[in-house]
Amino acid sequence: MGDPYARHRPAWQELEQLLLQTHTRGLASLTFDQTERLGVTYRLATAHLARYRQQGRDPQIVSYLNDLAIRAHDECDRLAQEPNILSGEHRPVIFDHQDSLHQTFPRKAR
Repeated sequence: MGDPYARHRPAWQELEQLLLQTHTRGLASLTFDQTERLGVTYRLATAHLARYRQQGRDPQIVSYLNDLAIRAHDECDRLAQEPNILSGEHRPVIFDHQDSLHQTFPRKAR
């Protein structure tokens, strides 16, 4: 049997790359398209996390997605804290559901 997560891994890897870029080059290095993809892939990762938790899937995948979602959430919070980094047209893509995500996916205690 193949990798049951294979069809979702490209989105997770894309999110990893965007997070690496923001970590190494800063949030301002993101283009409009990359900012949009950050929001899209973040929402996908959190949706996969919710589904896999509910289904009792592989704990390693759930832990990986939880970590990925936390890191992406942190970057989105930084964008909210530093509104001058990106123009206003970037913001709706990432922040449409920010309040509901805070309630649905509370931060994991570190």
